[in-house]
Amino acid sequence: MKKVFIIFKRRRVLRVLLLFAFLIFTMCMTITGVIQPHSATVGEEISVTVNVRIQPQESTGYNFIFGVLAPVSWNVEENATVTYSSPVGNGTLRLATDADIATNSMLTWSEEIESVVGIGENYGLVKWTVFISESPVNVEDGVTVDGQVSLALTVGQENINTQMGYLVANSGYGIGLDFGDAPAYNVNFTPCIEISGADNNLINLCGPAPYPVVVKPNVRTLKDIIKINFDAAKGDTSLFDVEQVYFCGTALVDGVEVSNCGVNNANIMDNIGGNLWEITFWPNSFFGADPNSVISDMTYTFQNEVGDIIIQDPDTLEDFILIENCD
Repeated sequence: MKKVFIIFKRRRVLRVLLLFAFLIFTMCMTITGVIQPHSATVGEEISVTVNVRIQPQESTGYNFIFGVLAPVSWNVEENATVTYSSPVGNGTLRLATDADIATNSMLTWSEEIESVVGIGENYGLVKWTVFISESPVNVEDGVTVDGQVSLALTVGQENINTQMGYLVANSGYGIGLDFGDAPAYNVNFTPCIEISGADNNLINLCGPAPYPVVVKPNVRTLKDIIKINFDAAKGDTSLFDVEQVYFCGTALVDGVEVSNCGVNNANIMDNIGGNLWEITFWPNSFFGADPNSVISDMTYTFQNEVGDIIIQDPDTLEDFILIENCD
C-alpha cells in the first residue's frame, strides 16, 4: 500500500510540475486581426493578411505554424504561398509534414486541427492545410512581438460560399496541448467569402447541409422495387471521394429484425458520376425473404468497405428511414 501511495504521489507531483512548466515556459500567440476579401471570381488569386501577436514567457526559438481552412477543391497545398514579417525576422513557410512535430495521436495535421477546433460554419468539403516556417522565430522573455502572415491563394473553379479559418501555433507545443486557460494555439474564423463566375449552382458551404438522399418512386410501398440515390458531397461528407460505397439495410421481416450489411454484391452501390451513388433493390430479395413475407420498418445507412465510416440522416443523426408513401 505504501508503494502504491508513493507512485500516486509522484504522478501527482509530475502533473503539477508539467502544468507549472507550461505556464512559465510558453509562448502566447494571438491572431489580432485578419484582412480578407469578401468575394472573388473563380481562379482569382486573393491576398490575406493575418496579424499575429507573440507574448513570450521565455527566451527561445520555435518554428512558426500557420493553418489555413479552405475548400478541398481549392488545392491549397499547390495553390498557396505563405510568408511572414516581424521585428525579429522575416521568412517563408512551407507545407508541414507529420515528421516536423510529434503529435499525441495518429491523426494527420489536418485531422488533428479539425478535431481540436472544428471547421467553423462549413458543413463539409473543407480541410485544414498546415504550413511551418523554414527557420525558427527567436523571441526574448517578456518582449511582445507583433507580426504579419501574408497568404497568397488562388481560389477554385466553382461558385462557392465558404468560411475560411486561420490558426497559429509553434513547434514547441503544437496544437494538441491545452492546459486550462492557456491553449498552445489561437484560431480565427472569418466571415464567409463567396466565389462566383462559374456555371455551376452556388455551393453554399455556410448554409444548412443539403439532404443527401433521393428515393424513387415517389409513390411506393416496401413491396415495390426501390431506387435510392446518395450524394456523398451532401450532409455528412465522410464518404466524399471514396472508391466504393456500400448500402446497409435493416428491417422487420415477418416481425423479426433482419440486417443486410457488408461488401456483398447486394450491398454494392453503383457510381453514376463523381460522388453520386445509386442502388436499386426489392426489399424482399434484399433481405433474403420469401416473396410473401411482410417487410416493415426499414432503415438504412451508407458505409465504406471497412465499415468504420457510417453515414446517417443529417436531420435526425439516426439511420435513414425508408418511408412508405401511398398518396
